[in-house]
Amino acid sequence: MLLEVLSDLIDFNPNSKVYVHNFANFDYLLLIKVLFDNFIVKPYFKDSKMINLVYYKKGKEKIKISFFDSYQILLEIDKTEWESNPSTN
Repeated sequence: MLLEVLSDLIDFNPNSKVYVHNFANFDYLLLIKVLFDNFIVKPYFKDSKMINLVYYKKGKEKIKISFFDSYQILLEIDKTEWESNPSTN
């Protein structure tokens, strides 16, 4: 069932971005085996946390789906804001 969902996602929404809250901590663990067994997968890490995972159909490397960890993005925005304007903190 998970394979069918991931295949439909890439077939009907090619080159989309999917934001998943707290993806780096546990959600990607549910997807990782199915993705690596059936697709070309490129994970991206920052500070040993997965912040982005891109998967492609085999033989169609121009069509992809990108999963992003929205929580990690929010932390990075907050950190950047804190560093750029410390007087408001």
